[in-house]
Amino acid sequence: MNIYEINNLRRSFAKIVSYILEAPFLAVPTFFVLNFFLNKENFLLIEFISLLFATIVPVSLVLIWSKIKRVDKDYTIKENRNLPLLLWPQFI
Repeated sequence: MNIYEINNLRRSFAKIVSYILEAPFLAVPTFFVLNFFLNKENFLLIEFISLLFATIVPVSLVLIWSKIKRVDKDYTIKENRNLPLLLWPQFI
């Protein structure tokens, strides 16, 4: 492998780690563990509600908004972040 291939491999690995460690995806195992140990009788219902509002709705909102505005989903341009952040509390 040459240096160019190694750098591409490192970038790919860094992107994968970055996506896995995003807050909505870290919420999945966190809520699973918390709900399992704290409330076993209504586990599935509470897990579904937790994941819906901590993962599914925020990720969907970001993906839909980035497609509408045709911006990258990381919102690298600061001005593109304002409206999704203002709209999010309206859905809660």
